[in-house]
Amino acid sequence: MKSVSLLSTTLCTVLLSQGAFAASRQSVLDLGPGQVSQGCEMKPSKISLKKGVIQLPIRLSVALESEAGEVSVARKNCVVSIPLETPANRALVIDGVEVDQSQTLTVGTSSLLQVEVFKAGLQNQPLVIDNHAVKKNLISKSTVTQKTSVLFGCGQGGVLRVNASALLRTVQESSRSAARLSNLKISTKLIPCESGSL
Repeated sequence: MKSVSLLSTTLCTVLLSQGAFAASRQSVLDLGPGQVSQGCEMKPSKISLKKGVIQLPIRLSVALESEAGEVSVARKNCVVSIPLETPANRALVIDGVEVDQSQTLTVGTSSLLQVEVFKAGLQNQPLVIDNHAVKKNLISKSTVTQKTSVLFGCGQGGVLRVNASALLRTVQESSRSAARLSNLKISTKLIPCESGSL
């Protein structure tokens, strides 16, 4: 009888563990294999999800060297696509974007850095960093954040897109400038589905 009781207890424990695992899986956001353009200077395998934050260690860098007195422009783009799968009982809200920026601009040089995070097929307001070195050289380094709102409905799959760009423009006879976007973080939140609301 003791062996039967022990077997029953072990089986019950296993079933409870499997049930708990299944329940936890129902509340977890799944990231599919991402695609990354060359300008991002990162491998798709580096995309990760930690404590509700999608982390992309991009290194979007652009440099400009000009010796002539003509308008000179340098631009680079970074494009990321990440398939997402939301749990059947949850909706996904992307509510924030954070990115590191650094710039060194000589007089007469302007920069335009942009990051747009959106659901494929739709658009969203980009994070914009716009600088101009008017009377003196400019050196800037900071972490920039922006609230956003991107919704993936209950149990819906989809593709999260990131378009980032860096632009330098100068009219100086001699210019050596550089700008970089790095360490992009996208804040996510899973919220319970309410019947008919999402």
